Amino acid sequence: MVLASTAFAAPALADDVDSDPGTPAVSETPAPTPDPKPAPEPKPAPKPTNEPDQGGSGSSSDDKPAGKPDKPTGATSTDDAEPATPAAPVEAPKTPAKKAAAVATPSAGTLFSAAAAEDEPNEKKVVVCKYVSTPPGVLHHIVIPSVNSLPGFPGTFPWAFADAQISVAIRYANVGEQAHDVSLSECPTQIAKPVVPVTDECGPGNAVYGEIPVGNYTAVRNPDGSITLTADAGYLFFGGTKTVTLPVPVETNTAACPEPAEIAPPELDVIDECGPGNAHYEPVPASDDYTSVVNQDGSVTLTAVAPATFPGGAATYTYPVPTETNTAACPVNEKKVVVCKYVSTPGGVLDHIIIVSVNTLKDFPDPAVFPWQFPDAQDSVAIRYALDGEQAHDVSDVECPQAITPPEVPVTDDCGPGNAVYGEVPAGHYSVTRNQDGSITLTADAGWTFPGGAPTYSYPVPEDQNVACPAAITPPELDVTDPCGPGNAVYGEVPENQGYTVTRNEDGSITLTAVGNTEFPGGAPTYTYPVPTETNTEACPVDGRAVVCSIPMSTQVSARADIPGTILILDIADLIAKGFAGVFPFSYTENGVEYDVIRAAAPGETADQVTGITCGVDDVVVNHPPKTPGEVGGVTTGLPNTGGPAGWLIPAGVAMVLAGAALMLLRRREA
Repeated sequence: MVLASTAFAAPALADDVDSDPGTPAVSETPAPTPDPKPAPEPKPAPKPTNEPDQGGSGSSSDDKPAGKPDKPTGATSTDDAEPATPAAPVEAPKTPAKKAAAVATPSAGTLFSAAAAEDEPNEKKVVVCKYVSTPPGVLHHIVIPSVNSLPGFPGTFPWAFADAQISVAIRYANVGEQAHDVSLSECPTQIAKPVVPVTDECGPGNAVYGEIPVGNYTAVRNPDGSITLTADAGYLFFGGTKTVTLPVPVETNTAACPEPAEIAPPELDVIDECGPGNAHYEPVPASDDYTSVVNQDGSVTLTAVAPATFPGGAATYTYPVPTETNTAACPVNEKKVVVCKYVSTPGGVLDHIIIVSVNTLKDFPDPAVFPWQFPDAQDSVAIRYALDGEQAHDVSDVECPQAITPPEVPVTDDCGPGNAVYGEVPAGHYSVTRNQDGSITLTADAGWTFPGGAPTYSYPVPEDQNVACPAAITPPELDVTDPCGPGNAVYGEVPENQGYTVTRNEDGSITLTAVGNTEFPGGAPTYTYPVPTETNTEACPVDGRAVVCSIPMSTQVSARADIPGTILILDIADLIAKGFAGVFPFSYTENGVEYDVIRAAAPGETADQVTGITCGVDDVVVNHPPKTPGEVGGVTTGLPNTGGPAGWLIPAGVAMVLAGAALMLLRRREA
């Protein structure tokens, strides 16, 4: 009987072992028998289709749009020459009959028409534009995959992810929408980041980006020298990004600049021919150390070319107005005039001088006016009457007005309407007048003309691009939390805003980075809160109680992962003897157990009321149910009694053995 009981009991003990000794055994709480499910109705067989899947390579079978409903088995079409093939039998669907019937009622076309009319978004699918990588950024096709196929999808648009097609998710798909329903015009155009030249003059710390090419983007020069580019609406940079930043320009020329070389201005003679008001300096000798300008009053200004300077370190040197010494009237021949002739390619270059009769000059004014321009192939200009007996070779070239090539004047057009303006006009042999409408008029100096002998040259009103300015963001005010104890001041939560991203730095500061067409005050792309100021460095109170996590130590790391911890409530006065100074957290080891002092305990709080704390190795939950008999330190040392046959067979067998022994003793006495 004992052997039989053991044979029955052993399998029961082995089969009823609970994998978690701290949870109630399954046999102790029998589960109710579920009611049988109603038999589902058979699902109609799907109709084969030759249409390609429009869901894209990332779509799962569950994400494909429903096809058109099948025709009834055996039905024929008036347009078909052959009878329809009966549908093949299919397995009964797992969906209950009522639900299956409801899904199959409307056709796919009806569903799509209703969805398209309402444009109801389906947040389980997204519209993705796919581009080719060679050449980069060229739109290839559109797919509508499930969001489950896009790892890391943040739920915001546009969102780019790296794959062979440089894909960009642009919006959620509408209910029932297919890829061929989406217009290609919805996809943004990808553009290349412009190449901006870097200018780095001699000396350290002066590398700077030059002129930014015009493109489908706005550019902001940051205080550190970097440039932030924001793509216009409908455009993205290669890789699907809305903004790109050109890094701080690299310094390549840190060599010291040459020491200034002092030069002496050349001596100039004054030429004063007969006639009043014609005293002038002889031509300035050419030099690489300076440039020269003849001013309207006849004076001449030299400007040194760095590193050269004039005496005393001066950057310019000016000769005074030449003194008139010969005012006697010149003998003139009013029947002949001196004419300077220029070539038109390149324009305004003096070609030669002639002396012609006034009778050959059509419309020559009477009385004569000099200089007088008349149109011809050589842009001729009459400068004066000829002297008696004077020949063309007797006239010096310096008497002919010199042509001026109008300089290029840059246009500055900051964001916003109506603010385009011409920048600085390069210096030259002319005066500059800025007109009220924004145009500019240049007036040539004496002895100079613009192409065609014109005395003036005008720039039209600058064209305004009317680019919208970035939206300004005011950084929110942040609260600083500073609990008792040193080194624990920290900023609170940063309010969410689509105009910036938040980065918490290792030193405790916080950096906000503007995204999209936004900026911080002063046009800055970022805003950084300083390291939070520590205001409460006093030690935390050491009276009261503390929540402590105790974890048994083990020399076997693999075994330690199975050891749960225990939550304790200890008096802080006792922890001071262990080295606790009132600053949480604090740890110490004693008798093979690690104790982690986590926080102060609330008044009246008990260990089983502590929540939100993970106590143990490898995230073993600490609020473990009471251990069942046979457990030591979380390790089972014997098979627990789970209520199987051993629960009654062994006691019954023992009782029967004792009864048999008593019967044998009784019979011996009777004998």
